[in-house]
Amino acid sequence: MGAKPPGLSLDRINNDGNYEPENCQWVTAREQIRNRSITRMIEYKGHMTSIAELAEQNGISHKKVFDRLERGYSIEESLANVRYNRWK
Repeated sequence: MGAKPPGLSLDRINNDGNYEPENCQWVTAREQIRNRSITRMIEYKGHMTSIAELAEQNGISHKKVFDRLERGYSIEESLANVRYNRWK
């Protein structure tokens, strides 16, 4: 893996795999958190990604997106950065 780059840490690509060069990468703390086995992933536009990443890309808090999904909103509604009628 070489020397540790500044500001990065070692992360496994496949969390069930071993710590070996083919399964490891240098990542930021944010990337490492999103690669945890408990991170909720969702398919959106043909790609698997984390709710946190989708929320960040759409300028909305991940908690708000997660809460909306739990209440039955579609992923598109959950990612919209607008207020919804809470009585829906």
